[in-house]
Amino acid sequence: MHTSLRALLPGENGTMQAGIILSGHTDVVPVDKQRCGTELLVTVSDGNVGGHGGTGMKGFIAVALPLTSVYFEMKCSKLGHCSFSFGEEAGCVGVPCLISYVRVDYHVVEAAARMTGVHREQGLYSVPSGRRE
Repeated sequence: MHTSLRALLPGENGTMQAGIILSGHTDVVPVDKQRCGTELLVTVSDGNVGGHGGTGMKGFIAVALPLTSVYFEMKCSKLGHCSFSFGEEAGCVGVPCLISYVRVDYHVVEAAARMTGVHREQGLYSVPSGRRE
């Protein structure tokens, strides 16, 4: 079973309008026919355990989820969204059900560019949300 996950964090006054969205994907990359310099599933090195695709985008989710408590502490006036989809490797098939309802001011999308901050657009894919004002 595949599912996408969405959490809505109301603004300070209970507002459910606009805001910021943190989005990532929960699935893992298929490893069939991939070449990698280490064991694909599990590698232990210097006391650390890792693996090809072991964290990647899941690292973004691990960072985003604790931010929910920070969001409430900040008493933000706008809605916050956490949206995590499945099917990224199969054409982002889990995304339409997440974006069909949402209108946001800012959208933070995970991109595993060495997990460093990026202050520019790395790429853009736009789809109509179907929402009409």
